[in-house]
Amino acid sequence: EPAPASRRTSVDVNATTSTLLLWHAKDELAREQVNSDSIVTALVDSVFDQWLQDPRMCPAWKQVIMKTHAPILAVALRDPAVFSNAHHGVRVLIDLITEFGITVNAEGDDKSSIQSVSAIIDHLASTHETSPDAFATTCRHLDELLYHHEEAALHRDEWLLKLLDTEEREGALVAANQVIGQRLQQREMSSVFRAFIQTIWRDVLVRDFLDGGERGASWRLGVATLDELLKSLAPASTKEQKTALLSALPSLICLLQEGVSLIDADAELSQRFFTELERVHADTIRGRAVQTVADPVTGCGMVYTRQVKASAKANTPDLSPATAL
Repeated sequence: EPAPASRRTSVDVNATTSTLLLWHAKDELAREQVNSDSIVTALVDSVFDQWLQDPRMCPAWKQVIMKTHAPILAVALRDPAVFSNAHHGVRVLIDLITEFGITVNAEGDDKSSIQSVSAIIDHLASTHETSPDAFATTCRHLDELLYHHEEAALHRDEWLLKLLDTEEREGALVAANQVIGQRLQQREMSSVFRAFIQTIWRDVLVRDFLDGGERGASWRLGVATLDELLKSLAPASTKEQKTALLSALPSLICLLQEGVSLIDADAELSQRFFTELERVHADTIRGRAVQTVADPVTGCGMVYTRQVKASAKANTPDLSPATAL
């Protein structure tokens, strides 16, 4: 019987003890030039003896294996290609059942998988004599079931989940560092601002990236906030530039404080940053009072120095309307 179409591109003839025995059986039959029913039966029995001794198979799975004995023997007796064709349906079936058996446990979530495989083999036992495609159909069903079983097992694997989480975080860190590196390259600024961006806001960007990737709204907002911060640090020489800066400050400060509140930020560095930011903005506007700014639309304001340390420690944003110092 031909092997079914499978997601596997090839069959490793040394993958299982049973397949290896069948491979050697072909050589023995060719050498002895015998093909009697008794020899074939003895060889198939030998395969099952080795198969059932495999310590990787749980007792419940060995019961499933025994259900395949009659169908496999019947095909081997009428089709010598079982011993010469590594892609024969019987050989593929043995490999699939062995591979599946290594991954299952009779307890817990694997119970249903064992029952499903057992039902598939029961159907094979009842149809193999009348259906020429019985083995091919069985292999296809087992292959599909094994694929879904392996996928489910991966999602339950705590080590793999931690690995994937680590890889995802590493990818987010690379993206955040790249954005920051591009923007800070050859840009002069105080050590406090640079430290804030390279540590605290980097962590904000990492969190934003994990929340939807580079196309996510959180990531775009985090990058845009960084760009607005850098823009606010640029000199403003004209009245129009100063007015634009003063107009942009309310939402900028809200976004900065909200980002800081969502991570485990360094409270001391956060306080130093907002204090320095107040000074720079006041100098930029050349003496106009910038102790507090308020958004006339949302009412969202920020007192630069008052409560910023407590807010950072509590990891909660201070979004109440600002009042004068």
